[in-house]
Amino acid sequence: MSASKQPKETVIRHRNVFTGEIVEEVIVKKPKPRRVQPQRYYSQRQRYVYGDNDIVEWFKSNAPETLAEVEDLRRALKTRKRAGKYDITIIFTQHTGRRLIKVWGPKSQVVIVSQSSRKLFNKKLRNREIYLEELRDQFGQW
Repeated sequence: MSASKQPKETVIRHRNVFTGEIVEEVIVKKPKPRRVQPQRYYSQRQRYVYGDNDIVEWFKSNAPETLAEVEDLRRALKTRKRAGKYDITIIFTQHTGRRLIKVWGPKSQVVIVSQSSRKLFNKKLRNREIYLEELRDQFGQW
């Protein structure tokens, strides 16, 4: 054991009030138990507070149901205006100097924050379009 971990002894001398004699008391202080600090919980701060940026979840709840809705969404992205059920808003962030695209769907919204997220959004939209074309080819007008 190191010197700091040993119990500390304190000697106290005092006069007994009733008998008048000097008494020595030895007080042994136990070392304090080491407190284990709880794990800190680091919550990840949202980088953009303008809305959710989970594109996959957005497509699960707001996916176009017909080819006409796919075209409306493409037109809205191209013109950056409202088309059908979809609306586009451009957000300029002052602290990063970036332009963000907020896509409003029938049920929720999503923020496209980077070039890679834009590619993912277009890829998901193209996959949905291919799926709807296959349904149309197999089952007639869709």
